[in-house]
This record gives sequence, structure tokens and C-alpha cells, in this order.
Amino acid sequence: MKRSLALLALAVNPAVAQVVSVKGIAWDSLRSQPLAGALVSIAGTERTAIADAKGRFQFDSLSRAAYTFTMQHDVLDSIGLSARSMRVEITKDASVSLGTPSFGT
Repeated sequence: MKRSLALLALAVNPAVAQVVSVKGIAWDSLRSQPLAGALVSIAGTERTAIADAKGRFQFDSLSRAAYTFTMQHDVLDSIGLSARSMRVEITKDASVSLGTPSFGT
């Protein structure tokens, strides 16, 4: 009985760390199209994802925290960049957009 009450308390206690999911898109700003096959990683972890044909990627079961998302792709290599990174504070389910620099930038 005590164990059931403890588990129930954990389930309803908002102070307990909750997990979130992050969906994102890898975008080729030079060609205005998704960056299919981009490798997206989270710095300091072993978590990686590969962008699908529409540039979409997803990370599930992340703790609420600040993360640095890094994107790598041959397109970046071809313009002299090894990767693009973005630091994001994740406090709830979120979306992240990572892209190549545009001609203007």
C-alpha cells in the first residue's frame, strides 16, 4: 500500500522532472528545400537523429534543460562549414529549425 501511494505521489507531483520531445526541421536555405539526410546531434550526449526526406527529425524523452543541437551535412561541407549549431532552452515540447546560411548571410 505504501509503495502504491509513493508511486501515485510521483505521478502527480509536477516537481518531478518531466520528459519532453523536440521535433525539428533541417533546412537548406540556399536551395529553399528540406535538408534530407542531415545528421542532427545533441552536444554532450550520444543522441542523434537523421532528417527524413522532408528534413524532419525528432528527439523523445529529453529532460527539461538547455541543449545545443548540431546539424551536419555534405551541403555544409561544400560551403566550407563543418556544422551549424543552435542552443535552445527546452521547457516543454518544442520545435527547432536548423538551416544552412542563406545567400544574404
